[in-house]
Amino acid sequence: MPLPPCGADTARPKILLLHLNATGQFEFLGKWLAKNGWDVRTAYRGDDTVTEADNIRSYGFRTRATDHRENDFRYPLDYAAQNALGATRLFFNMRDGEDYVPDVVIAHVGWGIGLCVKQVWPTTKYIAYHEWYYTEQDWSKGGKAERPVNVSTTLSNRMRNLPIVAEFDCADASWCPTEFQKSRFPPALQPFIEVLPDGVDCQLHRGSLVFGVDFEWLGLPVGGKVLTYATRGMEPLRGFPQFLRAVEEL
Repeated sequence: MPLPPCGADTARPKILLLHLNATGQFEFLGKWLAKNGWDVRTAYRGDDTVTEADNIRSYGFRTRATDHRENDFRYPLDYAAQNALGATRLFFNMRDGEDYVPDVVIAHVGWGIGLCVKQVWPTTKYIAYHEWYYTEQDWSKGGKAERPVNVSTTLSNRMRNLPIVAEFDCADASWCPTEFQKSRFPPALQPFIEVLPDGVDCQLHRGSLVFGVDFEWLGLPVGGKVLTYATRGMEPLRGFPQFLRAVEEL
């Protein structure tokens, strides 16, 4: 249900959306809240600029470049620390320079940008958006490894997960898009995660009765069913092995 627009005499609820790459998954949520009267602001890694569009004010913050050397397992921690530094500097500037205190902050977890939200704004409700936990363990089968692991994989996963796990001690709520993604987290952490799907724009992403795949070299039969797979990378993280197994079954 749409939220009632805030009247002129009512303080507008304030929300800050944090994502390393502009708005990311929060683009449509931000636009919807802004349309319904919220004071919506976003912050992302970029130049130190402030822009405004669609009634949303966006802040860029700078971070120091980190050198990713092969087999340097300190890199994920340094990367998260530098992102946290840039974001936290922005938080202080917003608080002290603009007297800005958000009611809610939502941050994409893993990059470190939300690690100090509660330190700057203790009364703000902080929601951590958890997308992935890096592990080769299948927790539903007693923690057995899903595939062979070595020292490099084991240590790399641990370093990448440390900034993610660090969010649980400061978040008022933790949000994950799907039950499968939640299942990747250790059993001790799963009770703290609420599953809320990102949602789909069904007006945009829908089938068409008139669309056809016009690749003559495929030799597709007229009226035949076409199965598609779309993602930005054909890798285990994005379900490619499961897609191939489904194709085999079909």
